[in-house]
Amino acid sequence: ILFSFSSTLNARIQQSAFIAMEFQSPEASSKRNDNYPTGSTVPFPYETPYPQQVDLMDALLCSLKSGRKVFLLESPTGTGKSISLACSAMAWLRHEEQVDLTQVEKQKETSPRSSTSWLDDWVAPDERERQHQVTAVQQRAKLARNALNKVLVGIQTKIGTGNRERRENLVRSAVTAAKMRERGRCKKVRRRKITKKPQDEDCCIADYKSDSEKCCNGWDSSDEESVSANNSGVSHLLDGACLDGSSTNHGQSALGGVVPGSGVRKIIYAARTHSQLSQFVGELSRSVKDVRVVALGSRKVLCGNKGEVNRPGRSEQVINDACLDLQKSKSSACPLLSSKEGLATLALHGLAQPSDIEDTAALGEASCSCAYYASRSSIAAAE
Repeated sequence: ILFSFSSTLNARIQQSAFIAMEFQSPEASSKRNDNYPTGSTVPFPYETPYPQQVDLMDALLCSLKSGRKVFLLESPTGTGKSISLACSAMAWLRHEEQVDLTQVEKQKETSPRSSTSWLDDWVAPDERERQHQVTAVQQRAKLARNALNKVLVGIQTKIGTGNRERRENLVRSAVTAAKMRERGRCKKVRRRKITKKPQDEDCCIADYKSDSEKCCNGWDSSDEESVSANNSGVSHLLDGACLDGSSTNHGQSALGGVVPGSGVRKIIYAARTHSQLSQFVGELSRSVKDVRVVALGSRKVLCGNKGEVNRPGRSEQVINDACLDLQKSKSSACPLLSSKEGLATLALHGLAQPSDIEDTAALGEASCSCAYYASRSSIAAAE
């Protein structure tokens, strides 16, 4: 978890270099390999970063390599903290992902072999089973991530270098088409009489505070039958159990040691104001290619149902209660939550290009879908 604070002290730039050098212990440096990123090898949007930026990136990368759970980095205002954190953190993330996906292959290539090769080929049953599970997790994660990247590349190609209006028009047409396809599938299901009724009267779309709630149509990401049934749409592309390779059995191991079902490894960037988050998203979009970002906000800033839920003057708690009550109501429903595939399509368009909270809210308004729940369905796939 990275926290960026603007320094209010009249500190000298040299202080940041001093703190960075303290983290570069010989032990941490000796653990590096040729492929591990450093402050001087991290991809940077400018030809030459400032020395204090190189020191800051080295401090972050060395601390991550040494396995420190918590560490504090300080750098004065105007020294390029945001871009340094963005570039170095993403370089570390991409390196770790590459290691996760090639771990078994490298072990096989580097394992020593003796003259009695048949002894080298023999593996204990427990170790063989473990290797098989690791390989299966890797393959599942590769397939899911390749499928997600293929869809995102297609969206990026359509958006091109267009302006915000072009992006909103594209997401509007894509969400509308997704809703129509979902309605068509629902009609076919009704004709075959295989629809399922919700088991709980008070069911609503799973809020980010509770993983145990079910959504309105009775679908749950941990339900194997429901996941396979939804593969005809795009919502399965955002399933965390597929992206981390744990499949639908959350008891299995996941790629990278993440919590099974949580998706890809993530960097969480927290800031005090929306403007600071917007600045960081801007630095990411200029500095890192093809990064999947989701900006999380409350219903107060993301909910587009201004008439029934997000009325002016309402507090956060009142808005939250109104949203959940509307989902549980039998007489009315939120029009922005009418389609699961529409939400997933909006989430994919949000991931295709780095978006801040204002961009996310604008895409939700343009597509007549809920930006709040779409952003939360993006969490598993977001980096």
